[in-house]
Amino acid sequence: NHDEDVSYVAWFESGDRSASINLDTNAVSLDLVDLADSLDLTIDAAFPVTWWVEAVSAEDTVACEQPFSFSIIPNSIIDSDGETPVEFGLHSIYPSPFNSMTTIKFGMDKPGIAVIKLFDLTGREVKTLLNRHHSSGRHQVTLNAADLPSGIYMLKLQSAGRTSIAKTALIR
Repeated sequence: NHDEDVSYVAWFESGDRSASINLDTNAVSLDLVDLADSLDLTIDAAFPVTWWVEAVSAEDTVACEQPFSFSIIPNSIIDSDGETPVEFGLHSIYPSPFNSMTTIKFGMDKPGIAVIKLFDLTGREVKTLLNRHHSSGRHQVTLNAADLPSGIYMLKLQSAGRTSIAKTALIR
């Protein structure tokens, strides 16, 4: 059986960078942060990725007929000017209402883990936008809601036992 002598390699390319993963099975799960690191990309902005699979044997290497592509559009996190705000909380959501993307500005009056979650009006958690340590100061996160239906949503910022809640509307 010649199938046992064939291995498969998935290739990923973005710009002039490429990375490969040896496939052990016919299914693969990717960690996008690891993939971005392999491609030496930052994931604070959208980036396109082209990918294809090659079958490799002792005699030949054959690539799939046509490469595939996808784009990563993250919920980006940007630390701003570093000034300490007057108070902790969600400060602005712009634009609101919004179509598919909006920017949420928030303040941390002391360093700590900041968690921002998005909820629908039934109270169901829809997305976690942020869950990491932040310095004191002004910060912002971009919400990409391209995969969500129109509606009213609640944003909840939590840090060090404190909570700030704000409302926004997604209109298609």
